Amino acid sequence: MGKLNIRPRTLDEEIVKDGLSAVSTIFSDSTLKYESFVVGGVATQSYLPSRCRRPTSDIDLAVLRPLSYSEFRVVSRPVWEWLSDKHYNVELDKGHNSYQIVYSDEHGNSSLIEFSRKSKAYVEKVGKRLEEEMRRGRMKIVEGRDVSCRFASPEDIAIPKIVRSINALDRHPELMEDMPFGANVHITDTEIAAKLKMIYKLREEATIHAGDLMRTQRLRFCSDMFDVRLLSELTGYNESDFAASMTNWSTFHSQPEFTQIVFNNVLPKGSIGKLLKYG
Repeated sequence: MGKLNIRPRTLDEEIVKDGLSAVSTIFSDSTLKYESFVVGGVATQSYLPSRCRRPTSDIDLAVLRPLSYSEFRVVSRPVWEWLSDKHYNVELDKGHNSYQIVYSDEHGNSSLIEFSRKSKAYVEKVGKRLEEEMRRGRMKIVEGRDVSCRFASPEDIAIPKIVRSINALDRHPELMEDMPFGANVHITDTEIAAKLKMIYKLREEATIHAGDLMRTQRLRFCSDMFDVRLLSELTGYNESDFAASMTNWSTFHSQPEFTQIVFNNVLPKGSIGKLLKYG
């Protein structure tokens, strides 16, 4: 199922909280051997106040082991059983890089939970990085619920988004025009609202013009830059963890010019030099 076909939502909505409550069953079931943690947009939202949350279509789970479809059905069973018990209609599906749980309520509202789908060779290649990210992750209470999930740390949310943004600028230098914020300028609530409105518009255009890769790239680039900047200004990064996460990505060495440009736009004043020396 294409993500653009699912209405994006925030952590303030009950259907997303229900999804995380269902996911929490994985962390509370000691018989399940598949270690995982929440990444992506929902993890980002968990560190930000409501006014700053960028809606997203899914709850992303990073899984530390290769996962076949049959194994996915086993490890996800407590998740979709929880949702079924809450009277959601649940379907299991295969995405391009993930296995999916699509759940819908009686009013037709839908959301999506994705389990990363990686080959054995890929997991062996990045397994150490994933283990480090899980170790740095934080067990956090789901807002308004009495359950907890493990979320990626702000540093490990930000670094892949920065890397993706650097590579996007290398392929499409015209994205420089979409830099969302001025360097080291404090972000006002008015500007945050304007940027969210712009991202909504980009998403609408990408949905209407499905298959237009450049529109999709602009949406991803602006969304990533927004998330990283908001996390840096409103949540903050642990510099040693940020630097440790950087060492797992060669992009910072191979693209120093675009690295500097992106860092200037999304990191707090005074931290750029310190972090770059670790890159």
